[in-house]
Amino acid sequence: MSQSPPIDVLIIGSGPASLTAAPTLARQLHTAIVFDSGDYRNLEASYMHMVLTWDHKSPKQFRTSARREIENNYNTIRFEDVELKTVKQTEAGFEVADGNGKTWVGKKLILATGSASDFPDIPDSSSKASDRFAVDNRKISRLVKGDQGAEVILKFEDGSAKTESFITHNPNTHTIGPFAEQLGLKLIQTGDIDASAPSYTTSVRGVFAAGDSITPYKVVDGALSSGCNAAVAAVAQLRAEDLGHQPFS
Repeated sequence: MSQSPPIDVLIIGSGPASLTAAPTLARQLHTAIVFDSGDYRNLEASYMHMVLTWDHKSPKQFRTSARREIENNYNTIRFEDVELKTVKQTEAGFEVADGNGKTWVGKKLILATGSASDFPDIPDSSSKASDRFAVDNRKISRLVKGDQGAEVILKFEDGSAKTESFITHNPNTHTIGPFAEQLGLKLIQTGDIDASAPSYTTSVRGVFAAGDSITPYKVVDGALSSGCNAAVAAVAQLRAEDLGHQPFS
């Protein structure tokens, strides 16, 4: 089993939160590794929005450009394209491992793995994503893409069908990866990690969380903000410990 030297901060995930946390740490001359599994909440999305200069542009291009800038500008940050399987606390801080047994050790940990939607057990529901409303109690058996734009055909269990110009649904979500459970982190009612602003500390000292995994409001702007704050809080803990100051929780 191989093991790399200790790093200041291990960042699990490579979405907007992680890509903001990394340069925030680098600006304070800290080392960090960003672990990129290639799994993102907006993996299938063609566009992202509400981010200045990136509105209605490709999330993939955003991630690629951000990573390139970090790699070109900061030599204390490195990326590992690997899917981690486990995380545990150690005397040095935290140890993460991939499926081949390779391990990395860091003093602090930022979880920014994102979240995934729990779609209902209806075929194709995951891909078909007013001032008046009506309640229809018929049970849906299948969703079929229509011929026009966002048109959706609802097939009901009683054999009937109805065509709608579009359909909306707010599914439950779960945090990606086993890490919150492995660390015994406290969760909130929605299943997200309990990590409140401004520091985004979790129930385990030295573990911070950011991005979609800490809030039901899953937007890129929020991930950018929490990623920055989590990194700032990690820096504060590291500096306090180095200087023997009062611990920052």
